Amino acid sequence: MWHGPYIYNYERGQETLRANMPNTEFSKFLNSRMKLSRLGYKTLDDFLILPVQRVPRYIMLVEAIRKYTAISHPDNEPLRCASQMLKAFAEKVNKMKKGKELLSEFADKLQGYPDKDLKFHTRYLIRGGAMSDEKKRPRYCVLTNDLFIISKSILRKQDDSKKKSFKYISHIPFTKSTKLLVDVGSSTDSYMIGFDTGSTKISFYSHTIKDGQQWQGDIASALKVILHETPC
Repeated sequence: MWHGPYIYNYERGQETLRANMPNTEFSKFLNSRMKLSRLGYKTLDDFLILPVQRVPRYIMLVEAIRKYTAISHPDNEPLRCASQMLKAFAEKVNKMKKGKELLSEFADKLQGYPDKDLKFHTRYLIRGGAMSDEKKRPRYCVLTNDLFIISKSILRKQDDSKKKSFKYISHIPFTKSTKLLVDVGSSTDSYMIGFDTGSTKISFYSHTIKDGQQWQGDIASALKVILHETPC
């Protein structure tokens, strides 16, 4: 969707706005704009939220038009497709927002990650879970829309209670040359998920076939987005 990137970066824009509010000149300018009748006495926040609100409103509009469009009318099918696309986009945005929250939680528990900006504004968590490496060592892997992060779980005592955290091992940045490798073994717990970056190959094993299939599908979708350079 044409304003998808705006929606994805809306929260970052809000953070930037709040960070600049202590600026006296900036605050004076915003307050002066709020007093203009031609702007409806609205704040900058009121205008910034408008594109975000458009998607559910578009869905309601299309559904309303479709309600009064005969099934035999040539516009009925395009309206149905438009409704499905808008709903799919809205669902994707909601998943992305939830993924950003989950990534933030994981980043706060991850020790030793070399890049300070793991919580990059366009990055979000797709899935995470236990896997095993090629030497059958337990690993906790996390898939984002542009990375595959390998870590190991550690337990630490804090206030006499156990709290799980993670120690960073390595990560695989997704590029157009990154290839997904899959090998389904004969046993129910042998489902290999691997990567070929062009310079190295690395493999991991899921604990069940079903889990491996889910990893495969999510990774393939993430790589497809990278390949076609789409914003979502």
